[in-house]
Amino acid sequence: MPQPNERIYVKPVYGVNYEPGLVGFSFMPGTFVSEGITIATGDEAISGVPVSHAFLVEDETYCIEATGQGVVRNHLSHYFGNQYEVYFKRPQGMTPKRAALILDAARAKMGQGYSFAGIFGMLMDKVVKLGDHWEVLAKWRNPFNSRSRWFCSELVAFALHCLPEYRECTLLKKWHPSRISPQRLFESDLLEPWSLRTPQEVQMRYSAYIKDKDSI
Repeated sequence: MPQPNERIYVKPVYGVNYEPGLVGFSFMPGTFVSEGITIATGDEAISGVPVSHAFLVEDETYCIEATGQGVVRNHLSHYFGNQYEVYFKRPQGMTPKRAALILDAARAKMGQGYSFAGIFGMLMDKVVKLGDHWEVLAKWRNPFNSRSRWFCSELVAFALHCLPEYRECTLLKKWHPSRISPQRLFESDLLEPWSLRTPQEVQMRYSAYIKDKDSI
């Protein structure tokens, strides 16, 4: 059995281990922003896997995400390089129709700005913990954010929230999208748990795609 924080390295292959509608998460070890976000949200990292960014897989080549440039379509190859740890999770009960609706909701926000204030507000939530103590506040929009600016996990949570079936998941019933960090989203019941838990399971399913971690 792997250790709690052991990483299993698998080559990304479209249609095999990633597909449209999946939520991607990334972490770049040793960088100020990535490390800072994971430190601030470390109490949410139940799995022991730190993440600092979230995006939506659009197709084999592109993802939709909120970055410093706003809500944009970017190349997934950006995350498939040596510097990133990347994880994909599938929303519960995902179907092609649901994937299309989630992506349409995110595309509708393309061109809108990035919410630096929203990131500050999300981190302030971690300091004052008002939403943890008063559930009614957790459901309200973060006062530092606006309706036309987004940070990464807020955009993904919003797109999922557009589907009535996902609004009933614990995460979106309790928290407004503007109060959901990448780590909180990663750990939520909204997404399927890991389906492959050991190196042996990965080897059986992805034997043709395994890459030695030292070569990644």
